[in-house]
Amino acid sequence: MKRNAKVLALMALMALMAAGTASAATEAGTSITNIASAAFDIVNPDGTTKKGDPVTSNPVTTTVKAVPNFTITPNDGAPAGPTQDSPDSTLDKTARPGDTVSFPYVVTNVGNTPLVVQLDPRIASPNVDRTDTNVLGVGGSTTVIEYSYINTSGQKVILTDTNGDGLVELPVLASGASLNITQTYVIPTTATNGQFYGANPVGTAQYDSTPNPTGTGNTYTEQVNTPGTSTQLVDNDNFNRTTVERTDAVVLGPLNDPDGNGTPTTPVYTNDQGYSVTPAADDSQSTSPTVVPTTVTFQNTLQNAGNRPDVFELSTDLSQFPAGTTVTYTLPDGTALADADGDGNAETPVIQPGANFTFEVVIKYPDGTTATQVAGTDTATVTATSSNDPTKNNPTKNSVTVIVNSADFGNPTPGNPNDPNPGTVGTPPSGQPGNPSTPVTPPTTCDANATTPKAAVPVQIVNLGSVSDYYNPTGTATITLANGGTRTVAVTYYTDAALTTPLADTAADTETANPDTGLIVSGGSITLYAAVVIPCDAANGPSITLNQTVTPGSGGTPLTDTNDKITVGTAGNLVLGKFVEGGTGGTTYGTSPYVINAPTSTMAAPTVPVAFGTGEGPKVAPLGTINYAIIGKNFYNTEVRNVILTDELDLKLVNFVGATCAVYSASNTVVDAKTCTVTNTNGILTTTGMTLASGEYIRMDVAVTVK
Repeated sequence: MKRNAKVLALMALMALMAAGTASAATEAGTSITNIASAAFDIVNPDGTTKKGDPVTSNPVTTTVKAVPNFTITPNDGAPAGPTQDSPDSTLDKTARPGDTVSFPYVVTNVGNTPLVVQLDPRIASPNVDRTDTNVLGVGGSTTVIEYSYINTSGQKVILTDTNGDGLVELPVLASGASLNITQTYVIPTTATNGQFYGANPVGTAQYDSTPNPTGTGNTYTEQVNTPGTSTQLVDNDNFNRTTVERTDAVVLGPLNDPDGNGTPTTPVYTNDQGYSVTPAADDSQSTSPTVVPTTVTFQNTLQNAGNRPDVFELSTDLSQFPAGTTVTYTLPDGTALADADGDGNAETPVIQPGANFTFEVVIKYPDGTTATQVAGTDTATVTATSSNDPTKNNPTKNSVTVIVNSADFGNPTPGNPNDPNPGTVGTPPSGQPGNPSTPVTPPTTCDANATTPKAAVPVQIVNLGSVSDYYNPTGTATITLANGGTRTVAVTYYTDAALTTPLADTAADTETANPDTGLIVSGGSITLYAAVVIPCDAANGPSITLNQTVTPGSGGTPLTDTNDKITVGTAGNLVLGKFVEGGTGGTTYGTSPYVINAPTSTMAAPTVPVAFGTGEGPKVAPLGTINYAIIGKNFYNTEVRNVILTDELDLKLVNFVGATCAVYSASNTVVDAKTCTVTNTNGILTTTGMTLASGEYIRMDVAVTVK
């Protein structure tokens, strides 16, 4: 089948332009002039030939037709037409709400004539062809699309609408020329996580159908059509796509611990009022003023846990505080945070992603607040709310504890008279014992009505409440006795170390005969001396523990202190007495209270059942028997050791018959566990070395006959 030569030539031109080869199509407007020529030989008469003079035809001129065409690359992934969800890899990005995103494109003139490419910056243009709800501009977005390029001087040039048709124009592109452009738009701040946003550079072009090949004097007013058709040429397959990655979040906690988990552990700090504030790992911090507070300040730290800058609104729930309590927010230097939107809640400055912001929460009580109104613990819940997404917020707790009827009772701390026991009431600091007394020696006379000697330890009562209060101290002491028993006595309290002024019953205490401290102001203290009368039979050593209780007059919980011990010194005598059976002398040996009673004959089962005495015994004939009893008794308030009794016989006068020994308890019963023997060395009798508990005694019985 024959084809028209003109059609074939046009098809060849279009193929050449579309291929973009190095052999560019002839520039439109170029004149092609053709002159025909002829050469010939002339025949001579003799039959030879010679060259004739060449001849030329008239010139024929043809002007090259303009065939405009352009492309925009890269293209999206659907050759059949534009697609919003299959962009080229260079046209697929992620961004945050509010971010500016840019996509590079190349505009190339693949025609044979200069032209001006126009781009549609109108995000709601029908040519965009985007069908989902995330098209830029849909739903009232004010986001705009900007096109720009970099000129030969390295400056950014923003494309503008130069002819008023709503489209922006590129500079004139010569045949085969390209220009790198950038499409830019801003993701709406209202975009949600996972949404898609995108735009399609929609290109059309204008040209001069009768161009000047030199490029001067051309007017670009004619629409570029798809080659071979009357339809406007539109490059509309260059969709880009942005996936929104939005994270709006905030954490708020104690000072320097925004997530409130105790990492890092914030140490106790002192607030503007001088109160100690203790952060905890449970997203809270607390303080305990020792007076009725008027203002309490906390420092809190928040963190922008989102992925874009944010402003956080601060609010505080004061429902647990007295009516009329107010809250303000300041920087740590005291500068107030402003309420920019006028809703009654202050806002932070703009906080960058991951950044921390520390501020002060200033709680002010109404004038005239009383101790009763603030008694106990009031918690202020502070909340930070994201301005990017008001559904994102985080609370933390600041607590104020005011103790009205509270005190501390225990051992005074050296160097800090207002703190008996830092940390725990009634218990000494870790690793420290209670206050021991100076060792007191028991008296030598056992008197049930004795008032001396006394042992005492200092104790301290501190009013940690917010109002004045009085306190009733009482105590008992269980005394370990030298014989192993116990006796419980009362503790008496004195106001002086010399123990001359006992604590009295003051007017503050409505009960009679009930000694009390009198009123102690908030934060005040009193040091008392807890004294116990030491009985004569008290065992030595740290044997007396004071069990003390202090009851606040306001009815608060009683406080106890059980770590004080009274030290009893060593006192007494080891008394030795020798008795003869039937003796006419006294039946005791020693002086009060160290008196040994003479044994009875039944104790050692002597052959003659008569009493023993310290004086002269009955007359004994030769070969008659004399019985002696030697007793060493422990009158100390502690044990004595290695007690040995010795008796030297006069062998010129008597003959040794036998000797025994035994250890007896204070109640005159043999202590079977303590075995005692007597050794005779040439008339010198010695007992085994024995340990005697307080009140025990060792007895050696000796029998001799008169020579």
